[in-house]
Amino acid sequence: MRKILSAFLVLGLFQPCSFGFCKNLSRLVCAEYSNSKLVVTAKLIRTRHVVPADVRELDGFIYTLETTSILKGKIGHTFHIYEENSSGRASFGWVKNETYLLFLDSNDDGTWSLYGCGNSTRLKEAKYALRAIELMKTRKGGLVNGVVEDRYLNPSLEDVSVEICGEKRTYKTGVDKYGMFKIHVPAGHYVIRVSKKDWKFEMDPIMTFEDPNNVKIENGGGAQVAFFDATKK
Repeated sequence: MRKILSAFLVLGLFQPCSFGFCKNLSRLVCAEYSNSKLVVTAKLIRTRHVVPADVRELDGFIYTLETTSILKGKIGHTFHIYEENSSGRASFGWVKNETYLLFLDSNDDGTWSLYGCGNSTRLKEAKYALRAIELMKTRKGGLVNGVVEDRYLNPSLEDVSVEICGEKRTYKTGVDKYGMFKIHVPAGHYVIRVSKKDWKFEMDPIMTFEDPNNVKIENGGGAQVAFFDATKK
């Protein structure tokens, strides 16, 4: 388990992380891009603190941004991001007139949100992410990346089998000593299954990013899933 935790800490050095809780899998640029509704560069022009009437609810911030370029999706000249004042906030500081690279999903109220441990960052620090997005345009197929967590410290994780089941073919791989796996597959829809004789696995609803029963892989894109050993000991 100590080796697993060490591996996750090393991975964390190469990607942004929020002030609070983050998933074990560092968010791949290609996967976050594929699964974001909107990817833009934008300049922060205004910040507003929002305090709810109910004191039991957390306060938050609404950031008004001016679009400078659209990498994916559609958006107007200005838009709003809502961010709850919690440990899930972005790791970078929001600064007026600063320009950012943002991977966004829509909220029901018309605002947008971002994953604080993802690849959203100041534009001047986004060289790697922008390069990765550019490379996606010429790549065929995508990457399935994941982790199998053993909560019972069993040393035999390397015998675990991973199947990525598509409409025409099933792809197989194993996990390394940290329980991690990755495999490149053609674009398409897949179901991801993890198995080992006499073991039972379930999707980790907290640590996973995508639903392993409904994974869509785009050319140049990716998906990230997490499972845990649910075998009764």
